[in-house]
Amino acid sequence: MANEAQGSDLASEIRDMRESFAVLSRQFSQVRGEWMKYWMGAYAGNGAPEAGFLRGESDILLRLHRAGLDASIMQAFREAMAETLEQDACDDPDTIASLLESFIAKDMKTNDPLAPPEGKKRRIAFVGPTGVGKTTTLAKVAANFMFNHSANIALATIDNYRIAAAEQLKVYGRIMNVPVEVARTPEHLQKILASHEDKDLVLIDTAGRSPRDDMSRRELAGFLEPLPEVENHLVLSAATRQEDLFSTVSRFGEMALHGIVFTKTDECDTYGQILNVGLAAGYPMSMLTNGQRVPEDYLPPDPRRLAELILTNNEVPEQWNSTEEKETRREHFVH
Repeated sequence: MANEAQGSDLASEIRDMRESFAVLSRQFSQVRGEWMKYWMGAYAGNGAPEAGFLRGESDILLRLHRAGLDASIMQAFREAMAETLEQDACDDPDTIASLLESFIAKDMKTNDPLAPPEGKKRRIAFVGPTGVGKTTTLAKVAANFMFNHSANIALATIDNYRIAAAEQLKVYGRIMNVPVEVARTPEHLQKILASHEDKDLVLIDTAGRSPRDDMSRRELAGFLEPLPEVENHLVLSAATRQEDLFSTVSRFGEMALHGIVFTKTDECDTYGQILNVGLAAGYPMSMLTNGQRVPEDYLPPDPRRLAELILTNNEVPEQWNSTEEKETRREHFVH
């Protein structure tokens, strides 16, 4: 009877906590909604703007709001603009947009896998949830590294779960004429890296891990934590809900992360979540990808172009690479 009473009390406490969280969430949403309504209404000319309001900024800030940028980031950019420009100094939205681009570019850190430090060999592992495109991303990095730097690379995988996972990587290896290794244990992975210590780049594929599966993440850490020379790049789908992106970054952040890859940008209507997560998490941007094609759909991390992308919502391909550049890389990869 005592156990039943304790169980009933615990269930009651859990219900009370859930109700409290629900009330707080509704209150927060209401306050945020009222604040945004007032703020955007003022910018749209439906109220008196606060001191320091810059003519010409309203269209830009409304565009950022529609692009999905967090209100706190928008406010920070606005305050930075107010400090940089005189109140009546600018009526030109293009000038305001250029200023915003420079703020975003300044704040966005990068860690480009295709830009190895002088004289340093790189070992990079791609980690993240299932279905985000880790293996395809790895192949894109390998092919572009061959085109831009060196063909002295090797590929490895510790994905021992998916059927034919290793075979998919081996297909890419045969096309690029580079060795592909399969590691069954952490010790085996260490031996593989030692055997390829002469390679300029070694890329490591991993099995998708649910952010909520603590055991599988610990298993992944067991492979990678003993290898301080390996950079862990977290692969995320840009089409994922922002709340889930933050949760995934937080959980995978328990292991050392060196950069974030955003895939599937071609499936997005807006791109504000990329900036929101990048700035909040504090990890460098590694790259973006915008499709399944290898090696074409690969976008090096360019803060200025990323800012332009968020501000304009243009199609990604026009933002980075010309058709001629992509075709040249494709021919180099195939032949």
